[in-house]
Parts: sequence; structure tokens; C-alpha cells
Amino acid sequence: VRKSVMLLVRACRLSSFARVCRVPRRCYTTATVPEIESHALRSYLGSLFAKSSEISFPSHQHNNLQHTPSSCVARTTNPKINADYQFTQCFQLARSMNMPPGTVAQTLIDHLPSNKIIQQVSFSPPGFINISVRNDYLEDVVASLSSDGLPYPSLPSPPRPPIKVLVDYASPNMSKELHVGHLRSIVLGESLSRIQHYVGNEVERVSHVGDFGTPMGLVIAHAMDNNAPWLSSALASDGTYVPEHLPSPTELGALYAAAKARSKTDKLLDQRAIDFAAILQRAKRGELGDDPSHHAIYRAWLIICEASRRGFNKIFETLDVHVQERGESTYAPLLPDVVAELHAKGVSTLSEGAHCVFLQGFPTPLIIQKKDGSHLYATTDLAALRSRIEQGHKWIIYVTDDTQKQHFQMVIQTAQQAGWLDPAHVRVDHVMFGVVKGSDGKKLSSRDGSPATLNDLLTNAVREARKATMVSKSLTRSEVIEEASSVPSSSSDIVGVSTRAPSRLLDSNEADTDQPATSLGLGALKYYDLAQRSNDYIFSYDSMLAFKGNTAVYILYAYTRIRTLVKRASDQPHKQPAQRWVLDGIDTKQQERSLGLHLARFPEVVLSAQQGSKPSLICDYLFELASDFHSFYDEVKIIGSPRQSQRIHLCMAVANVLKKGMHLLGIQSVERM
Repeated sequence: VRKSVMLLVRACRLSSFARVCRVPRRCYTTATVPEIESHALRSYLGSLFAKSSEISFPSHQHNNLQHTPSSCVARTTNPKINADYQFTQCFQLARSMNMPPGTVAQTLIDHLPSNKIIQQVSFSPPGFINISVRNDYLEDVVASLSSDGLPYPSLPSPPRPPIKVLVDYASPNMSKELHVGHLRSIVLGESLSRIQHYVGNEVERVSHVGDFGTPMGLVIAHAMDNNAPWLSSALASDGTYVPEHLPSPTELGALYAAAKARSKTDKLLDQRAIDFAAILQRAKRGELGDDPSHHAIYRAWLIICEASRRGFNKIFETLDVHVQERGESTYAPLLPDVVAELHAKGVSTLSEGAHCVFLQGFPTPLIIQKKDGSHLYATTDLAALRSRIEQGHKWIIYVTDDTQKQHFQMVIQTAQQAGWLDPAHVRVDHVMFGVVKGSDGKKLSSRDGSPATLNDLLTNAVREARKATMVSKSLTRSEVIEEASSVPSSSSDIVGVSTRAPSRLLDSNEADTDQPATSLGLGALKYYDLAQRSNDYIFSYDSMLAFKGNTAVYILYAYTRIRTLVKRASDQPHKQPAQRWVLDGIDTKQQERSLGLHLARFPEVVLSAQQGSKPSLICDYLFELASDFHSFYDEVKIIGSPRQSQRIHLCMAVANVLKKGMHLLGIQSVERM
């Protein structure tokens, strides 16, 4: 009874005021946790409380706290709370053990492992623990980020050994020109690949191009019927291609559109397309035979693939995308074995002569082989998935639009039933995205109603950025520059997209602006897409290039501002000696500490983006960091202040993180705007 009364009194005291526990620089306990350098701070704080929970309540298992400690600690967003983070699990722990939250909180505080990160902790009724980070830790973070030897924060080794990750993105169809819909897969897949590489994983980037199937057979048949000149001139007798005779991406796109239109009324063409596709499948299995017509079909296929490949690679190079082509035809030799194995294991059954996989929860089966013996898209995906797992990949990420959701659900479920995929050892994700729309709410299209080409979109983006980045003659001041009447207005080839460039607030150097405009236009386009997450969105050049808001322009402007500050400081006749940035309370502003804390959060944001396959989290982080910097820049004196050298170091750290964050999004920074 006495113990119960004492616990009740203690809980009441804790509920009436916040009990503060200051953690000294050296706190000796029986538990220790490895120290961190540039580390995911929130995960580290969560691991401290997980260890404290093990010591405080050894007879209770708290799975959430043990397996995902970062989810138990949240960043403080309420300015009235004088803390940096909060531990949020006191209520859950108290409920599971039938104890008051205050008692649980104080017990956890008393058993926190020794560390150099936490300055103080306090219980905040009704059920939170406030956490304040040490100033000297933030000083170390800024010092590491601003130094020339370590320009970017480096994450430690992942919690587990590096794994093999495969990102399947881009994946266009041969014989078709890249259109706006490919933008999202290309940009998102490239960013996911860069993020996975940054955290230390071994990343393989694959473009699973559609170089097989009926559409390819359709184009070849139509080209042969029309005696396309490149059929006889684009491929030399020695097997080399003649570049000037290869069809352009635009020509191939027009050829496909004409073949598609013709197939609606010409049923014979449809059947020939199916036959041609079957011939190509046999050719990749080494079963082409001696029929000259079959060799002509194969020759046409080689030409179309090479012409398409060159067009794709040109776009990839423009977007700074690095992906390896591995088309459907790669897996052609594996398809018969895949069908045979699925049938032998009872996963597939014969239905009206076709091999089908009937899955619970799906109204239609997954067809893996048609009655005529030809294979389908699903067969190729199953063969690719099995092959990738056999090659040791532990995480496979497919990046496609949301119309393929059911397809991948069925493929993944089939692989599990076949015993190829064990979710406990291999993670397979389908990262989906929505549609890019014009101002009319419809899919972004060209004036003739066909899908807008990606090349047109990129060209217009650079053109609009060039119009928006008219050069100021001043390096050190900002001006409002009205769009000059001498700049010709261009009409977009894309329906529903305004190309009017509004007035911009720009800081610039007098120099050639073509490269900055290209980087800015493409960067703004990528960022605008990634920031939309997986949703459909209305495309607008004005919104994309807006100076304020969550845009690449706003973030890159913060970066160029810092580059200007650094140059001004270095050009001073009487420069201050270099000083380490410290939070010593002497002329220290709250905005400085806010920036330092924000910089310390970068690794945890990257890890969250990596685990959730959400580059948009990095977009949000960079926008908040740029906003904090602009607030600091506007309210705190930098050049000419007694803390000039220290604040320049802080600004350099911000610039390095902005640059690294943009790089992870696939965006090139600019030194001037």
C-alpha cells in the first residue's frame, strides 16, 4: 500500500509541473549506446529510449519501440514548447503496464543511456517527454558540413550491411517517342536510385524497355507494307548502323500512330503483328530459322530498337539520368521454363488452352501463355523478377503509373505462390504515380490531341526559364526585373499550359545565362514533379518557376544568395579570421540555432525518404531549410557583424546541404540566377 501511495503522489507531482532532468556532459550508467557523428538524429534519440525501456521495464516487450525507434520520437513543431523533439510513447507504455504516464516518463528519463547529444529532458503532461539537443552537438554538425574537406554530410553505415537494390524505371516502349507520362517514372526512379546509393546500398538501375510484343510487330508490319526506306539502308552488311539513315523518334512515333489507326480496320494487319511478335520471341531464343522473311523482320527490329535507343539516350543525357537498358527480350530464353515451373507447381492451370494463374481477390486470371504458345507482358515480368531474386537483390522497386497497380499485385502474389519471393528476405515495392494534366483537367497533350512529347516539354521548360532569368548587372543586390518587350513570346506546343513569364526577383552576375537557364528549367521541372508526390497534378510553367513557395527556384535562390555572401566576405579588404560557429549566447540569434538544428535533421530525412521511397520528403525538407535561411538572412546581420565569420560558416553548411539535397533529387545547382 505504501508503495502504491508513493507512486500516486509522485505521479501527481509530475502532472502538476514539468520535471526537468539535465543530462550532464558525462553521465555514467550501466548502459551505453554507440556515439554518432553525422547520423539520423531522430533514430538515435529513439534508440536511446528503446534501450532505456529495456532496462526500465525488462519484462515488457514494446515492439514498436524496438523495431522502429524513430517513429517514437517526433520533431517539435509547436513554438510554445521549449524543446527540439518529443518522445511520444508514454501513453502506450503506461496503458500496457497499467501505470501513470508520469511514472513511466520519469523511469525512462532516469535510465537514459550515457550520450553526448541530449542537453535536457522533461516530462510534459499529459504524456510526452520533451528533448533538447546539446548546442555543442549542433556546433559539431555545422563544423563538419561547412569544412572544405567534408562538403556534404555523410551518413554512417546502414543499420544492417549494404544490400543490393534494383530500381526499375523509365522503361519506355521501343518504336514510340518518349511522352510526358515518362517524365514521372524517369525523374522519380533516378531520385530513388541516388537516395539508395547515398545511404550505402549497391544500386542497379534498369530500364525494362518494351522491345517485344504485338506493338513492335505492328510497327514492323506497317513499315514493310509501306517500304520504309530505312529498312534497307539503316543497317550495313557488316552489322553496323548508318546514323543518317536511322528513323528519328518523331518518325517512329508517327509510324506507330499510323499503324495503330490502320489496325482498327485492317484485321489482317492485326494478325500479322501477332505473328511477327512470335517470330521475334523465337529469334531471341535462337530459333530464327532460315526463312528470309523472318530475317527481314529481325533486321527491322534491330533498326527500330537502335533508333529508339538513341532517342531515349539523348533525353536521358539531357536529364542527367543514368540507367541501363534491359528489355523484355533479355528474358525471352527464360519464358518457357517459367511457364513450365508454374504449371508443375500447380500455380497455373490450363483454361481454354491458355496457361492462367487464378488469384484470390482478382476477377480475372493472370495469363502467362496464350493458346497459340505466345507469352505476355506478365510472363516477362515474372521471369525478370525470378532472375533478379536469384541474382541476390534484396529490394526491388518498380516505378510506374498507377494503372499498373493490379498487374504488379498479381505478379508479386504469383511469385510468392511459386516460392520465388519470400517477403521476409526480399522486399518488392511498386512505387506509383498519377497523371500530369493541363489546365483543362485532361491529360497533357499536344495540339493534335496526341500525348505531349517529353522533348517538347523539356524544350519549353528551358525556354521559359531563360525568359525568367534575365540578367541583372549587380552581384550584390536584388532587383525586380520586368519581362522585357524585346523578349519574344513563344507559343507552347502543349495544350493547357501557359508560357507567360511573370516578373521575377533575381540576383545575378553579368554572364552568359544559357547554362543556368537550362539547369534551372530542367531542375524546376523535376522538382515540381517530385514535390507532387504520387498524385495527379495540373502542370503550369508559372507555378513551376514561381519565386515563392515550394519550388526549385526558391531553393536555388537561397543557394545562390549564400554563394554571393561567401564571395562578398572573401572580397573584403580586411577579412575576419576564420572562426568556428558556436552558440555561446553572445549576440547569438534564435534563427542561428534553428538553422543548426535543421541541418542536423538532414540524415534522418534522407533515411525516411529511402525507407518510404518518397523523395518528396526531401523536397519538403529543402523548402523548410531554404525558408529558415531566408528568414535568417532577412533578420540577422551577417556581413559586417562581429559574428560574420561564424555566420558565414553556418551559411556554407546550409549551402552544402541544399546542394546535396538537390543532387539527390537529380537537380543541378546553379551558382547565379
